[in-house]
Amino acid sequence: IATDLKKEGIPMIGVDAKYENAFFFGVDNAGAGNMLGEYIAEYAKTNWGSSIDAIQVLYSEASGENVKQRVSRAAETLVELGIVEAENVTYTNTSSQGSASVDVTYARSLVVDYLTAHQDAENVAIITYTDEAANAADVAITSSDRGDGSVKVFSHGCDLAVLQRLQNKEGNIVCSMNYNSRGYGAQILDACAQILDAQAKGETLDEWFYNEIYVVDQDNVWDYYPDPVDA
Repeated sequence: IATDLKKEGIPMIGVDAKYENAFFFGVDNAGAGNMLGEYIAEYAKTNWGSSIDAIQVLYSEASGENVKQRVSRAAETLVELGIVEAENVTYTNTSSQGSASVDVTYARSLVVDYLTAHQDAENVAIITYTDEAANAADVAITSSDRGDGSVKVFSHGCDLAVLQRLQNKEGNIVCSMNYNSRGYGAQILDACAQILDAQAKGETLDEWFYNEIYVVDQDNVWDYYPDPVDA
């Protein structure tokens, strides 16, 4: 369809999916990973003496390499900033039997096993690719008697359950990346206007348009979500 439209001079935008001969609008996973990594670095400077002993990165192999960047780039940023040693970063695939959905029980067991193997690590960051995995990690931390502030979770998605915990300052999840899905419509319209304007002027635009993203934590959650969240 995108190829046929291009022949007719009609631009097409794929939302959260990239098609040949079409523009893209959606998540910059690498950029989100970089932003989260920088946030974690600041958290470590404030709370952990600018040092993280160990990092567990939870990702889904079934979700592909592009989505993985939202966590891998966070860990790589922390290595580049000297907050953690590369050999102390562990990547854990949460996909069970190739499924892209999160098996909460399986993910929780993976975190429990990791914490058991790193009992001597004082400052541990768990970086998760979804809030479902973050919730599983949170339960694992509590069941492992590590809810003393030495293990914290940094996530993506801003699901209702996580937002509620942030508002109530409960649990071990420090923050979650918000992809501003409610703002997609207005941003897509702006992208359309830019594309049509460039087309009228005979100019060439980059094919990639990324949505606005930001970090939500206990300090700013009420600014972004002024009403109590009911999960």
